[in-house]
Amino acid sequence: MRRLRDQGGITLMELLVSMVILTVISTMLLVSWFALSNSYSFSVNSNKARDLARQGLSRMEREVRDAESYTPGLPPANLAPWPAFSNKTVQNEPALIYARPYTIVLMTTFNESGNASPSKKSHLVMYRVYYDAASNTAELWRFEDVPDAAGNYQGRINGVALSAGAEPMVNGRPNYDVNEKTSGEGAQLMLSHVVNTDSSFATPVPVFEYGAYYTAGSGTMEWRDDLGGAATASTNRGSVIAVQIHLLVDLNPRHSPVYIDLVTTAQLRNQRRY
Repeated sequence: MRRLRDQGGITLMELLVSMVILTVISTMLLVSWFALSNSYSFSVNSNKARDLARQGLSRMEREVRDAESYTPGLPPANLAPWPAFSNKTVQNEPALIYARPYTIVLMTTFNESGNASPSKKSHLVMYRVYYDAASNTAELWRFEDVPDAAGNYQGRINGVALSAGAEPMVNGRPNYDVNEKTSGEGAQLMLSHVVNTDSSFATPVPVFEYGAYYTAGSGTMEWRDDLGGAATASTNRGSVIAVQIHLLVDLNPRHSPVYIDLVTTAQLRNQRRY
């Protein structure tokens, strides 16, 4: 009996209490681990999204800043914009061919070999925001007139449409054919998760605004978000001094939104005055 009383061990109650304590500690460790993992994942993804947004904005800013009017007499001399604007030719247009809240078309030689030469031919580049009402998301795409085998530009961007009237809208948001993203000439996705057009905003935020002294003699610089296209008079587009680019980007897609608000102004350095 003495030997039986001296044997060590634990009771069922002690075992249950130990299991509860270990379960609580394990749960706390797992919760901490998952929280740290989610925090790290969010930091990595949001930093990547910030970098992509800033790079996209920087590319647009530099390209808009270097926009230039077509130089008359340079080949090809018969450059013409889209068919709806056949009454105009690019050489009679300012650097901004199309100036809308969610679409900008310009002439440029940015980042091209030989662009230091005055005889370098400029070509068309377009930035456009596509809004998907079903998913309430938007993307920023870039298109350009790609030269043919002989190195000549066609004076248009195939596969995309420009409206001679107002920019097509539904509830104040751009309503472009999303098929352009795959059919447009030189198509390139610049930025996803753009939220300028988010349905939670009573008034969508224009991506592009154009600053100029529109009223002669006023001495006041004004900002407008829609100056029309090449079918309209070139006076306002030709007087633009600077373009403001405003991007709202969601850094935390499919979760509680975390927005980054990016704004920059590109001064047109090469625009001839009209």
